[in-house]
Amino acid sequence: MDETQVPDWKLERYLVGELPAPEMESVRRAAELDSSVRQRLEQLQFSNQDILRRYPPEWMTRQIVARTQLAASVQRTPATLFGRFGPLPKLAAVAVALMVVLLVFYPRQADHTSEVGTEADTGFKGGGPSLVLYRKVPSGAERLSEGSLARPGDTIQVAYLAVGRRYGVILSLDGRGVVTLHLPERGSHAAQLEAGHLTRLDSSCQLDEAPRWECFYFITSDKTFQLDPILQAARSVGQIQAAPDRLPLPDSFTQSVFLLRKATKP
Repeated sequence: MDETQVPDWKLERYLVGELPAPEMESVRRAAELDSSVRQRLEQLQFSNQDILRRYPPEWMTRQIVARTQLAASVQRTPATLFGRFGPLPKLAAVAVALMVVLLVFYPRQADHTSEVGTEADTGFKGGGPSLVLYRKVPSGAERLSEGSLARPGDTIQVAYLAVGRRYGVILSLDGRGVVTLHLPERGSHAAQLEAGHLTRLDSSCQLDEAPRWECFYFITSDKTFQLDPILQAARSVGQIQAAPDRLPLPDSFTQSVFLLRKATKP
């Protein structure tokens, strides 16, 4: 397979782990080599999550049942309703199928920047856990790159890619030395991470007027761990001019860092 020419159906099966192992590895290499493949993967991944968010399984089930019942009721109508296009029961069944198809696939063709973004290139480059950040804009959301310029008042959506790690914490540190915990929102231990896909946090955050920078840290481990030592390590950094590349934590933790530069005015 030409690794930079991967059809969408294969990317879909890659995302759900349904390809044979050699093809899974081939698609992974293609994503590493070609940014367009990464972009298509992230769009597909976003649309899958967006479909589930907009159309929960329970809602979809009700809609399908209702339309099936409608098709059945049409099937019981007199033959006078038949027309030159053939029996209406067949048309009703087709309508049901089309409705389901539209519900499932239309969001994929819609606004790919609607409310949050998708899996970023960084999810493939290093092969480790990574953060993805988006900024709310009038048209939906824009994906931010490392070192992007942000302003007070910006609404930021955070997402993560666990890449095999089971437990994690996401926090941010600003230029005043203030630490904000984003994941988990409460509790005393690290959150159990979702595997196999880009995961958006339930809540977004709004940047304040803290100067110079806002830096997000994704701390992960294969074993559960307490929050307090992580928060203490972040607070120990204090108010400094430049954001640290790592928090002072043992090497047993994996750290992914995403820095935003701060403008002085909104």
